[in-house]
Amino acid sequence: MKIYVPIYVSSRINKFVGEFNSEFEVDKQDKLISTYLKLWNYIYHRQLKSKNYPKFYVDIYSKTLQRKFNFKLNNKSISYKKLVRDLIQIGLIEVNQTYSNKLNFSKSYRVVKDIHWKEPVCLDFGLEKEPKNNYIIQYPEYKKLIEIIYRSNIDIEKVHNWLDINEGISIGYEKKSKYKQYKYLDDYQIFNSIYQTQNYFDGNFWFHVDECGRFYSNFTSLPSYCRNFVTLDGEELHEIDIRNCHPLLLNCLINHPQFKEDCESGVIYEKLSTQSGWDREWMKIQFLTLLNNPKTPKSGILSKTLDEVYPGLKMEISNIKPLHEKLTELEVNMFLKPLMNSSIDFLSCHDSVYVKKSNIEDVKNIIRYQFNKKGLNPKIRIK
Repeated sequence: MKIYVPIYVSSRINKFVGEFNSEFEVDKQDKLISTYLKLWNYIYHRQLKSKNYPKFYVDIYSKTLQRKFNFKLNNKSISYKKLVRDLIQIGLIEVNQTYSNKLNFSKSYRVVKDIHWKEPVCLDFGLEKEPKNNYIIQYPEYKKLIEIIYRSNIDIEKVHNWLDINEGISIGYEKKSKYKQYKYLDDYQIFNSIYQTQNYFDGNFWFHVDECGRFYSNFTSLPSYCRNFVTLDGEELHEIDIRNCHPLLLNCLINHPQFKEDCESGVIYEKLSTQSGWDREWMKIQFLTLLNNPKTPKSGILSKTLDEVYPGLKMEISNIKPLHEKLTELEVNMFLKPLMNSSIDFLSCHDSVYVKKSNIEDVKNIIRYQFNKKGLNPKIRIK
């Protein structure tokens, strides 16, 4: 299995090993360099698989790091703790010490974002991919989705061309930020896109199912502009999603006729943004953040706007606990599982799916049937 790192990371590690580990022979230095690179890559890869990627730290158990990265060099034991300390010294990773002043007790890591991300290099250290059957054994109910991803592919050349043409463009807002911050297709985003695309192309797949039944994979973590270049059995795919999906699902848990009508019409964000003065995309991010947050805001622009446009909605939302988990379970049971139980092949991306052109109408019919059973009339989009 290949790994991909910025040439800056590779050169920093090479320089460090040459300066501070000259007592080792060249082949032993190479082994040390490869272990540093594997550790950096491992932390970065774990961040990609995390729901909080890419801003926050990712928890990694010390026993996992011991098993993967403790080794011997010239009969001298090298521990993962030394490797971590060195990567911090070089300025390539950070450790979250919020809960401890001692490095040894910290279990949260992230790669340093403020580095040079250009010129990714491909390195082949002979790492083994996780076998497909291991994931099927772990998630037997999701066997169909796992096997379909192994039949999919991504057009690397088209991704690279798109990145070259669109370098520097705005790609939306930073979703985890409290304040409006635009996200641009900068060197970091380009490296991330290339890294994930190459892993997908190489078949280095990973899968995870959370406690609510939501399915995560390389496909769900791909930037949306990269997903557009994924094919299934060599065929182009079309995205199908439900407009205002989670707000619409919220109507299964509350009784607010005006809110329901606007969800079905697909205009809730337009109405809220017009009233607040925020643009639609920022309002959408703030409202979905509200649905993911156990605390309903009592003040501020969003709170005031909700009171003006949908009186009583905040109170109904605040009475549902845990709200995010219940909405996710509805999404899984009304959207994902009915499609899994059908004969349709699709790639899942939470509240949207990617299907072949020949399956579009069948998918739309399944979605309508499931939502109509709950008294909801979904507005379905094809992209």
